[in-house]
Amino acid sequence: AWIQTSLLRASATANLRFPEDVRLAEDLHYIMRVYLRGQAAYISDALVAVRRHDQNSYRTHAEMLRPVIRVLEMLRSEPLGPLHRDALHLRTGRAWLDLAHFNFWDGSLLAAAAAYARAARFPGHRGNALLHLAVTPVLPALRKRLRPRGARPL
Repeated sequence: AWIQTSLLRASATANLRFPEDVRLAEDLHYIMRVYLRGQAAYISDALVAVRRHDQNSYRTHAEMLRPVIRVLEMLRSEPLGPLHRDALHLRTGRAWLDLAHFNFWDGSLLAAAAAYARAARFPGHRGNALLHLAVTPVLPALRKRLRPRGARPL
């Protein structure tokens, strides 16, 4: 959920602040802590268009995923119930897989392998991460064939 589209009760945000030592993804940390305080609902309609331009605080998905992972790991210290902890583990594992994917396609194979190894620590992503980790050393030879000409990763 984009914080720009959130409508929050004052009681749900009392005494909550954005983390001062986080420059990117601080809104994710904040809104997830708000969600821990009460119920949330959403409207599936697109209400905000996110504008990407040269002055954005990050230029690639990989640049944004690092702070997202940091924030998700910071949330592990919050008092979470079993369902929230499971959801957080799934989301963190997915973020590590995404970072590995972008590192691989950018040609940073060691960084990709390290991220796949981190993703393998999270249930729900273990098999996928281990498979990618196992084939990462042989994929560089096939990388040009795997990516259609002119295509960029999502």
